[in-house]
Amino acid sequence: MKNIIQESDRLSVFYADSVSIQLGQEPLLIEVTEGGEPKTLWVLRGITFVDENNEPVIPSFVITNDEYFLLAMMLEHKDFDESGDEVLIERTLPMDWDEIYAMVIAMREAAAAESTELGNEQEQQP
Repeated sequence: MKNIIQESDRLSVFYADSVSIQLGQEPLLIEVTEGGEPKTLWVLRGITFVDENNEPVIPSFVITNDEYFLLAMMLEHKDFDESGDEVLIERTLPMDWDEIYAMVIAMREAAAAESTELGNEQEQQP
């Protein structure tokens, strides 16, 4: 059985300088490099977007909620330590887009392998 992910559970990644999207939401901004050049990525909930001429805009990459939360937690953010004090958590997400992309693909492959193993174990049970 194939795992079906609803559109509301997917997020689209765009290069901020390459598209003109009608934004109905505030994007997560991720600063990256690609080929040594600095780039800004927009991460937006959903996969259906249009430009100012109502033409469809195709995302550069689509991620799931789980992938989104992992990437977001790897960005610089504020959190609380064990004593309740607010602390700044440094960015651990790689700057290079190719490294980020490879990391997401590796996560998907690991999840698919785990899913296959679980399916095989369930088939072997009487």
